[in-house]
Amino acid sequence: MRSRPQPRRLRVFCSLLCWIGALGAGWPQAAGQEPQQSGRGESYYQLALEQFRQNQFRQANRLAQMALSQDEQNSAYHHLYGLTLAAVERPFEAVGHLQRAIQLEAGNPGLHNDLGVVLLRAGRNEEALSAFKQAVELDPDYLTARLYLGRLYHNSSRSDLAMEQFRAISLRDPRFPGVHYHLAKIYLNNGQPEDARDALLSEVRLYPQNALAQMELGEVLLQMGETDQGLTHLHTAKQLEPRLPRLHLLLAKGYRESGRMQEALEAALEEVRLQPQDAAARYLLAQLYRDSGEPEKAAEQLKKFQELRN
Repeated sequence: MRSRPQPRRLRVFCSLLCWIGALGAGWPQAAGQEPQQSGRGESYYQLALEQFRQNQFRQANRLAQMALSQDEQNSAYHHLYGLTLAAVERPFEAVGHLQRAIQLEAGNPGLHNDLGVVLLRAGRNEEALSAFKQAVELDPDYLTARLYLGRLYHNSSRSDLAMEQFRAISLRDPRFPGVHYHLAKIYLNNGQPEDARDALLSEVRLYPQNALAQMELGEVLLQMGETDQGLTHLHTAKQLEPRLPRLHLLLAKGYRESGRMQEALEAALEEVRLQPQDAAARYLLAQLYRDSGEPEKAAEQLKKFQELRN
């Protein structure tokens, strides 16, 4: 028996393993309120949704399981239970329930997208790719699935297929978060720094709080010899996310290029503090110590660089 038509799905985005719920119409009852005998499964489901949105994943998991016990033919219940299982680090079981939700409601692209997210989180990339492809086939305007699909293609060195997805997103919605950033990564891999710069400029104009895009733009500008502009974007990235890997290394390079040796040395030291296994930071720090007339410290960092390289 096919479950009732579903509202807009609780969608899951796992950038940095962060879960974001977009709930459909109708808010659940207050947490802890005992469901009425009539419609008990739906009441548990709504309570589980509320707990999930509040990041109370274990409570959501318990409630979603109770909802599913009332109606095992309901795709929405399998879907939510699967998401809660993934959130409490039980991915194998999660995949099974998300696949069951798809069996019950195969035409819902959101189910395929969420299965892809959980598979991706579990490191099952090829299966995730298939799930995202199915979501896009069902709904070519499902841009979140397209973004995931493009990222998987890019990470597996299928740049042409990745570019196809990112361009499709930018044509449908040029303001879609992250699309210009990912286009820039492909341009860089293809040796097109000017195109990468322009794409990153578009990204930071739309989303100035994107620290990673600010950092990448700063790096591209440094490489193109636009040091002052590059440092401006690196400073912005530092204000947003001062612990980004490689950020202080790039700042050190920019300061060195500008002749600001003391600031370069301080930035390189900060990179080594944050990323002690960063061989490139050790090497730059050795060069900066050498240029500052501190050969012993330079030799110490060069030795650590060689140890890391070996």
